[in-house]
Amino acid sequence: MNLSDSSSKMQKSSEDQDRISNLPDIIIGHILSLLSTREAVRTSVLSKRWEYMWTFITKLHFNDRDYKYRNYIRKNSFLNSVYRVLLHLNSSSIQSLSISISESYDFYHLKQWMSVMIGRKVKEIRINSGPQFEISSHSPIWKSRSLEKLVLRMYAFPVRHRRMEDYDIRATIPTLNVDFLSLTVLRLYGIPITCVPPNSVQELRLNFPSLRKYKTVNCTWINVKRISIEMPKLEVLIIEDTNVIMSDSSQCVINLCASHLVEFSYSGQMSDTMSVALTIKSVASANIYPRYILNGFPNALFAYQFLSTFNDKVERLRFEHPQVLAPAVNSMVGLPEFEMLTDLEVVDKITGSLLWFLLLKAPFIETLTLKELLSFEHPSTPNLVPPCVASKLEVVNFGRFQGNEHELRFAKLVFENAQVLKRVNFTCPWPSYGKKLKEKILAFERSASAVIEFI
Repeated sequence: MNLSDSSSKMQKSSEDQDRISNLPDIIIGHILSLLSTREAVRTSVLSKRWEYMWTFITKLHFNDRDYKYRNYIRKNSFLNSVYRVLLHLNSSSIQSLSISISESYDFYHLKQWMSVMIGRKVKEIRINSGPQFEISSHSPIWKSRSLEKLVLRMYAFPVRHRRMEDYDIRATIPTLNVDFLSLTVLRLYGIPITCVPPNSVQELRLNFPSLRKYKTVNCTWINVKRISIEMPKLEVLIIEDTNVIMSDSSQCVINLCASHLVEFSYSGQMSDTMSVALTIKSVASANIYPRYILNGFPNALFAYQFLSTFNDKVERLRFEHPQVLAPAVNSMVGLPEFEMLTDLEVVDKITGSLLWFLLLKAPFIETLTLKELLSFEHPSTPNLVPPCVASKLEVVNFGRFQGNEHELRFAKLVFENAQVLKRVNFTCPWPSYGKKLKEKILAFERSASAVIEFI
């Protein structure tokens, strides 16, 4: 083999190994978009061909912390790197922008970055910020017609019960021209949201015609008394209010209009300055997790308010801390029946009287799941068995069944009266007691030949 043949083979082998460089610029840009933006830019040193390949990336990731080396990036270096990338971009459209910042920056920079992204018809924006951050009412983000997903995660709640003045972080929205025609996913975390002009807005109306998923965690509204949010295509609504941020503003009422809602979830407690009202036609699944507070009458009314909202609209109801309703038991007498409810899950301890009340209000329950029954007495009127137990109940799941007398009384009543019962599951915390418990339960008279399982 002569030298020229060897050189030819080496050149051919090199070309075969670098097939990726022969791909179109746009394809290489999509491949580099799988890397962090910082790593994508570093590929410019590979060869002359790769010097500007990173400018075709469609997914941007900026972070002012270098987690690989666990240190901060100097503010000027971070700003320069962001502006350099935005200035040299060759992609006509951007799929996503992700910004994570822990330092405080002039909101002018964010406005400039958003202007470039909105101009490139960005589809997804995710911002994770530190304790000092602001999205002003003049931000181009409020007028985007291409944006499909918006996630704002702002760490405004390091501890519970802080005052509004303690935070330099907020989002300010204009009272007019909020235009999210394409937005399908909206997630907001820890944001005090204000309106401009302040102290003059009585009612704010927002319209999200394409929104399908909306999640809000520990957010509060300032300088507005009533908010109406129209979401005609919304399918999933999640509200978490596990911390309370205190403000001196007057009470704010939020009305959420979602005619096609499929799944609803609320967890937390009602603050002194905010209440939520729902306008819905029906919902397949509702999860309600009110914060249980001893003698918490406002919390009880809030939970009762949600139950009233879903009385004839929900098919599956998952309720945690049902005892929060106890202080409002007198108000619940007028609670309408749950005409569509077929699946009820109680994810905490519940008294027999409250369970009995809920069963009387839900005549079509087919599946009942209990975590732990605190008490149960035979009804004063033996013939007054809830209609759902007598004619609809098919599956009962007993969680943490300890074999106490009140638990056995309720199980016995179910077996004797449930005419279409198909399956009963018992979860016993003490396996050693399972044999005796099984003997007691199997001795009960049964109206239907249900399958009994001990877990």
